[in-house]
Amino acid sequence: MRNWILYLLILNSALSKAQAYELGDLSMNFNYGAPQITPAVIKVGLNLYYKSKWADNSYQFSIKNTGVYNAKLEYGVHENLSLGFAASYWSMGIDLQHNYNDNHPVTNVKTDFLDSYHFDVSAMAVGLRGNYHFFGGEKRKVIDPYSGLTIGLTKYTYNVGFKSDYPDKKLPADTYHYKSGLSTYFSGTLGMRVYPVKYLGFNFEVGFDRGAFLFGGVVFKIHTNPPQFLKD
Repeated sequence: MRNWILYLLILNSALSKAQAYELGDLSMNFNYGAPQITPAVIKVGLNLYYKSKWADNSYQFSIKNTGVYNAKLEYGVHENLSLGFAASYWSMGIDLQHNYNDNHPVTNVKTDFLDSYHFDVSAMAVGLRGNYHFFGGEKRKVIDPYSGLTIGLTKYTYNVGFKSDYPDKKLPADTYHYKSGLSTYFSGTLGMRVYPVKYLGFNFEVGFDRGAFLFGGVVFKIHTNPPQFLKD
């Protein structure tokens, strides 16, 4: 019993002295974000398009996506400001099938055919990240509410697969695999970090980042001695 009391006193002391954010903190977040708006928009668009063109449901499709994975590395340059980098990745797959009846090119007999399409898109993004921390200075808290802004670059990779029962039916070869150029992106979030222990915690964010609205994950923190020019 005495040992448990001692452990609780030590834990309480560590939590009461832990400062959630301060100058010189080096922190890294690993997060997962969902729901993602891109698959939802594509699904609605495909439904509207194919139902307006083919009311007989000869087209069927399914969409799978990974959600958004991101990592953020930041350094405390001011008692209320951290700067760093962000990286994120997401991918999505679309399977589309078209059932139709047509004359066979060899026998000239009406035959059922199936065309199958598979589309893959993935995105890798890197950017500069800044967080404003609402608690700082001498306020010793185990919670760290903040607001963040990221500006960065994204590169997309596309793959298209196709097969058909119809003899010799193919897609142009240049559509099978290609990469986009770099495009700019912006994201803004409101977040909260909670540290049950001094240098390990959990974080939650709400906003819009790479198409997702809600994020959650873990954060690791190391306190360093900041250079003198940051202290001045």
